[in-house]
Amino acid sequence: MFPVSAAQLLNLPEGAASNANQRLPWTNGSLLSAKLSPTDTAGVAQLVLGGYTLRAQVPPTTTMGKVWLLLINHEMPAQFRLLSDAEAVRALSQMLHKSATTRGDHATAKQTQEHGWNKLETDSLPFTADVSKDGQNVFLRDRNNGRPHVVLNKSADSDRFYIQGRVDLEHLGPVVFTLEGGAERAWWLRMFAANPQFLPPLRTNFDTWLHDKQTSYTNLGGELLRGLPDNLSALADSIRA
Repeated sequence: MFPVSAAQLLNLPEGAASNANQRLPWTNGSLLSAKLSPTDTAGVAQLVLGGYTLRAQVPPTTTMGKVWLLLINHEMPAQFRLLSDAEAVRALSQMLHKSATTRGDHATAKQTQEHGWNKLETDSLPFTADVSKDGQNVFLRDRNNGRPHVVLNKSADSDRFYIQGRVDLEHLGPVVFTLEGGAERAWWLRMFAANPQFLPPLRTNFDTWLHDKQTSYTNLGGELLRGLPDNLSALADSIRA
C-alpha cells in the first residue's frame, strides 16, 4: 500500500455543489477505481475519480493509469491508500464477507424470508448490485459506467449452500470461484484463473489470505486452479452481455 494525498479539487462532476467545506461523496473505507495521469511536477499527479478531478501527491515511483484506491478520509485534503490488484481483490472479498455476515445475523434476528442477495450492502464498494427476480443471481456493475464486472449465482437446500461467480478484472483477466458448505459441513473455496502468467502471484496471495482466514474459520479450505471450468460458461455469457 502507498499513501496518496489529494489536497486540491480541480473539477466537479456536473450538478455537484461547490462549497468551502467540500468533501468527496464516498464514505471512509470505500474501495474506488480511479485513474492517475502524470503532470510536469515530480510527485504530483492528476487523479480522476467518478467525475471528480483532483491534484494528488503520490510517491515518485507510482505507476500511472487505472488504479485501485482505499478512501481513508473523504474530507479535503482527501487521503487514500493506493492498492495493488491483489490487495484490492482481498479488500473487496473482506467487504463482501462482512456484508454477508451482517446479512446472516440480521436474517436470523428478524427471521426474514427475503432473498439474501437483496441485503447486499454496496455503498462502500465501487459497484452497484442488481438482483434477478428469482433472487438466485446478482450482477455487480461498475458504479461509473454501469458495465457488469461480476456475476454470482447461488443455490441451497436444508443443509448445504453453493455459490459460484465470475469476476472479470482488467489486469488479471477472468477469475472464477465456487464456495460450498453448510452449517454442519466444512466450507471449500475453489478459485480458477484463466491467465497462467498470474498464477504464481495469485497463489501466493490466495494462500496468505486463506491461512489468515483459517485462524478464525477452522472448517474453511481452498485451492487455486488453472483454467475456467466448463460448467461456468453461463456465467461467462452473462457477464459479457
